[in-house]
Amino acid sequence: MAMENTTLPQEVTGLTVTSKEWSLGQSITVAMVILIMVSINIVGNSCTIVAFCSDAKLRTLSNYYIFNLAVTDLVIGFVSLPFYAVYTLMNYTWPFGRIFCKVFNILDYMVCAESSFTVLFISLDRLLMVKLGPGAYQRIVTKRRTALLIATTWLASFVLYGPTIAAFDVMRGYSIVPENDCFVEFFNHLTITAVTAVFDFFTPSVLIILFNALLYLDIRQRTRTSRQDDQMSLRKDLKAAKNLAILALVFLICWAPYVACALLETICSSSCVNVDLLNFFTWLLWLNSSINPLMYAASIPRFRRHFQRLLRCPQLTQRVEPSENTVNTVSPRAPN
Repeated sequence: MAMENTTLPQEVTGLTVTSKEWSLGQSITVAMVILIMVSINIVGNSCTIVAFCSDAKLRTLSNYYIFNLAVTDLVIGFVSLPFYAVYTLMNYTWPFGRIFCKVFNILDYMVCAESSFTVLFISLDRLLMVKLGPGAYQRIVTKRRTALLIATTWLASFVLYGPTIAAFDVMRGYSIVPENDCFVEFFNHLTITAVTAVFDFFTPSVLIILFNALLYLDIRQRTRTSRQDDQMSLRKDLKAAKNLAILALVFLICWAPYVACALLETICSSSCVNVDLLNFFTWLLWLNSSINPLMYAASIPRFRRHFQRLLRCPQLTQRVEPSENTVNTVSPRAPN
């Protein structure tokens, strides 16, 4: 979610103009870091999508969420990262025009929101898998309902951000975005900023923490009351729960600083927010989209096998069991 570095004069917005001049060495360093980040994003998420589409055994209902997350992350890799990199390296000058600025922000805000909801769905799916048992899970969690849930959040993200970003200046009667700059018109509007923070971050985060806690507690309780011959299965379940917790923790670490700074900037009109720190947190948020495919490769053997094949690492492929298709799959509890 791109944030601004240049604002209107004091008499218009109560903010001051800030800028950043990059030395040649700084520009090269920043460009190299961004290039690595973009490359990992595009390669990793492309491998995830190709693996899902080409391998029928990976097209489980649970992995539909991983496919959706890879799509959202890939949009960040193709749109958010490279265009904001140009903006950053050109001393925060936007050379692509006002219309594309709005298109850029709509896409960026939409896919970031969808990414947070997909992490939420992954956590919920694993909890349902454990709580319901195999029969009830298969009756309730169907392909149609999974697709409908994903489509609903895409639609909700567009309804919230599309009209707001595209037409906020029209509804207000004037624009606060200077020429050759690019940020959302509502960045200094506390109510809208708070609503988007609740929609994008606070609601998904609270539910992600809740679902992961319930999953972990359920598995721990079963560990204490299970028979000796069930211990191996439960240890696998506990490992799966820990992997899911890592996915959620990485999401929280990448998102929380940006959201806190965005809210603080809106409340105090940028006077108490360091511009460089804010932009670092913006890149940290986007870094989440590059980390996600690495976590799939680390925790899902069948995805890892496809990554290694696509990246021409056949000597490592043999170590993967082809039957392992999901995130160290949590075993559904047998019906009582």
